Amino acid sequence: MALGFVRAVAEAVDIGIVVFQFPIAGLGYPTDLLLRLVEIPNVVGVKEGSDHLPTFERNLRAIKTGRPEVAVLTTNNTMLFATTVLGADGILSGSGSVVADLHLELFEAVQKGDLHAARRVNDRIWPLTQVFYCDPIVNMHNRMKAALEHLGRQPRTVVRPPLQPLGSEEQARIVTAVREAGLE
Repeated sequence: MALGFVRAVAEAVDIGIVVFQFPIAGLGYPTDLLLRLVEIPNVVGVKEGSDHLPTFERNLRAIKTGRPEVAVLTTNNTMLFATTVLGADGILSGSGSVVADLHLELFEAVQKGDLHAARRVNDRIWPLTQVFYCDPIVNMHNRMKAALEHLGRQPRTVVRPPLQPLGSEEQARIVTAVREAGLE
């Protein structure tokens, strides 16, 4: 099913496409299927969201062996430091809506081999990871929107039904994490 869908999309567009490896949403592809997906000519990248570091590394190594030109972009926020050190080609994460500058700083520090600087950036990202990606995970984007509102980057937090607005305790945890990350 996934192979047929990605082929159909690839044939319908004249641009590169990125395959999303997202096990949490039921879109976790076994490595052999992922390798078949990246064989499709205009697949230019994989947003690799495996929530298991050995799986991420296996997929990264397999893709780079078979199609080294395909970008492997890390997205699992609990493993950004580790996956960039393993050799991810970049970061493509939802939390980039809040901390794209920190993602860039982390990635550049790893590319330069400055793991001390990368750890410091990762330590700033960590409190946000803990509040954005806690249970229930379905609220992750609503939490990021709350952070963006708090930082004055968007006028208000809009929550789409059937999701519910965040409670005051959760909003307070988000504000605390924003401060711990040094964003204000």
